[in-house]
Amino acid sequence: MFLQSSLDLSQLEASLRDLTWKLPYKCNQSPVYEDINISFVMCTKYPEEDMVISLFFNTYERYEDGAINTFLAAAHLYKDSWVLDLGCNIRAFTVAAAVLNHTVI
Repeated sequence: MFLQSSLDLSQLEASLRDLTWKLPYKCNQSPVYEDINISFVMCTKYPEEDMVISLFFNTYERYEDGAINTFLAAAHLYKDSWVLDLGCNIRAFTVAAAVLNHTVI
């Protein structure tokens, strides 16, 4: 059975034109996380969009050192594990896992 969308092509094109893709505010190289000896590039949001995590990362070039080091140590132990990105802010944990060659979803 063929299901027809109630959205016609012109409406779809208009919807796609309305999408706004935002470029990052700034991209910084993180200092080396010593436990695993890796560094990664983190791109952040504009200050008015994220006055917590992006602002902290832009100021100190790192975020939640203890938590990220613990996460990286676990990710390093479980090399075949996958990381599920729940879309929470700037994805510092996800980027770090990708640097370790984990599959990130």
